[in-house]
Amino acid sequence: MAAGLTGRDVALAVVPGALGLLDPSTLSPRALTAYRLGLTAASTAAAVDGLRDADLDAPPAVGWLSAAVVGGLTWRTMPRWERTDVALHRWLTAHGVPRSRVVVAVASTAVTLALAASSRRRAEDEASDVSAPGPGTPGSGPESGTPGSPPPRG
Repeated sequence: MAAGLTGRDVALAVVPGALGLLDPSTLSPRALTAYRLGLTAASTAAAVDGLRDADLDAPPAVGWLSAAVVGGLTWRTMPRWERTDVALHRWLTAHGVPRSRVVVAVASTAVTLALAASSRRRAEDEASDVSAPGPGTPGSGPESGTPGSPPPRG
């Protein structure tokens, strides 16, 4: 996996993309419920993952409560999103996009992975900036061979 992506990053990108391949208007009532549960679980998991940031400094209960709110809102608004999804894919098909569900699923998965990789890379850069010695600190002078420092005289 590139740019420090974790298995969790990949799962949080691939699961919604895979569910996006399904047309909710063609599903049986039981399959529609499973589809809604899958998207709700994926949204809740993404919320939990996003709230794990150490810089947030919030108690775990706040994160879990926030994730539960995201899950509840996802479940409650699912019929509206399903209608929007069907309308979007009908429009794309009418405008010449072949296999619109595959195109949208691949694009959304790729964008999600790219955003996760960018976030991981930024976090790694910030961590390395914090651990790098600054000017005037021991080990940062010319004798240490730090890049950008003038060569030693003599």
